[in-house]
Amino acid sequence: MTSSAPRSKKQINRLGETFPKAQIEPAETLFRSHSESNGALYYCTDGSCRFDPPRNMKTEYGCCCTATAPETAVLENLAGAPVISTTWAESHRVSEVTPKTTHGVADLTAPKSVGLWGIGAEIQVGTIRRQTQSWGRAFRKAGFDGVRHRSRRANMSGADCVAFYGRPGEHDDRLQCGEPKPINSHLLREIERTFGVPHFPPVPLFD
Repeated sequence: MTSSAPRSKKQINRLGETFPKAQIEPAETLFRSHSESNGALYYCTDGSCRFDPPRNMKTEYGCCCTATAPETAVLENLAGAPVISTTWAESHRVSEVTPKTTHGVADLTAPKSVGLWGIGAEIQVGTIRRQTQSWGRAFRKAGFDGVRHRSRRANMSGADCVAFYGRPGEHDDRLQCGEPKPINSHLLREIERTFGVPHFPPVPLFD
């Protein structure tokens, strides 16, 4: 079971000094799946994402969630749905995202995070947002630029996600992105081949 997130100034300082850190360099390409109607560089505050701010901190910061592969980004955006509707796929896009400068992020994928701070797998793949967001708050207070963690849906080695902290809303202060690309048939087939998540056209309704 994961320990409670640190809250005191002393604990937060120790977190920043001892927690494993990953460096996300400008040369690293990440991917973000998003609605066609929204831009890729949006920092969410609505509480639906793993490391969104707690309710009382919505005006202070948001999170832009990315993944190390386009397949992972799509599955994370899909949330818990067991299949991909082609209608959903047609209304969403995948964008390449790169940081403008080096970002030091808390690395939950590092094995030492278990022993040093008592963090279990539920922080990376669980659904208790109060728990994950309290840790997200602590990491930000400790000076981290975001959090690297395993994907909840893409259960394979190297399928990681990176949540970046930034001011709420859509902007390119910290990240930059390429032209949004459609979730095409090749990507859908690759997701089905690798992860077993099928894609179907919507079922027609009849009177």
